Amino acid sequence: MLVVSQSITKVCEQLIELKDQFEENEDLVEAVFGNDNAEDLLIAIGMAVAYTEGAITLNNTGESHLKTALEELNQISEEFAETDEEDDDE
Repeated sequence: MLVVSQSITKVCEQLIELKDQFEENEDLVEAVFGNDNAEDLLIAIGMAVAYTEGAITLNNTGESHLKTALEELNQISEEFAETDEEDDDE
């Protein structure tokens, strides 16, 4: 059980790091809002913050939701970075 907790803690930390990137890059925020799953992704970030602050606990479904959201947000972030690099090359 401890391994799972450490894993979800790391997922939450990564989600919070992505949230911090939103504050620095409005275009990335727009890329997330353009996603069909935007609402779920933003809720997952809120859940990660709440979990990290000890305000909520997560069952297996919640942990799975956060991990899936992290994967989707990382994919959006990578696609955004690639698009941004292509724009810089022009």
